[in-house]
Amino acid sequence: MARVVQEAQEALARQSHEARALLETQAQNYAAEAQNYLAHVQAAATAAREAQQVASFTSSTRIQQLEMALQLKENEHMQLLARPT
Repeated sequence: MARVVQEAQEALARQSHEARALLETQAQNYAAEAQNYLAHVQAAATAAREAQQVASFTSSTRIQQLEMALQLKENEHMQLLARPT
């Protein structure tokens, strides 16, 4: 009877050790996945910021072009009005 109890305790200890090792492996895998996910999120955030900066610059440049075109048209209009008839 004592031998059966001892074998059961040893089997339980082995299973406990195996379960602990499995949980540690899973925890490491989940940590690696989380870091990989974080790196992708950070890369996406950086790309979004860069795209926003490019869009802002492009928009600013276009606004300047339109302002210059409007100024040219206003100058042309003023020259036409200043002409003697």
